[in-house]
Amino acid sequence: MLEAGRWQVFLERNGVAWALREGEVADGFKLVKVSSNEVRLLRETDKTELVIPIDGDKRD
Repeated sequence: MLEAGRWQVFLERNGVAWALREGEVADGFKLVKVSSNEVRLLRETDKTELVIPIDGDKRD
């Protein structure tokens, strides 16, 4: 979702949902970047980067 010029990403894990913007942290994961084809998260405990592909069009 684009709001005030910034993307907000909705994520769910084990039945708990979060709405995050770049730089925010939830459940030990930091939202690093949102691009046209993926969302990048960083697991803070071990600095592992996770990539979630986006299926569809992201429009500005």
